Amino acid sequence: MPVNIEEIKKLSDEEKLKIIDELLESIDGDYINQHLSDADEDSILKERWEEYKAGKTKFYSWEEARKRLIDKAQERLNKGNNDISA
Repeated sequence: MPVNIEEIKKLSDEEKLKIIDELLESIDGDYINQHLSDADEDSILKERWEEYKAGKTKFYSWEEARKRLIDKAQERLNKGNNDISA
């Protein structure tokens, strides 16, 4: 089934995020494990995967993550710090 990326780009952000979520859920865990085992032992990806498997990672819904980011940015702006990367 061909995928038209240009059509996907026209979707709303919410629709695109739903597609991303479904794609991530559809990836075979064995495939991920196989590729992670070949990765550099010090890689951030491997560390995060191990944290995920150990249940040490906290997950947020997109709505909650977005709200937290906006709140944090607003807090910095209110403090007079316009550098959001700080």
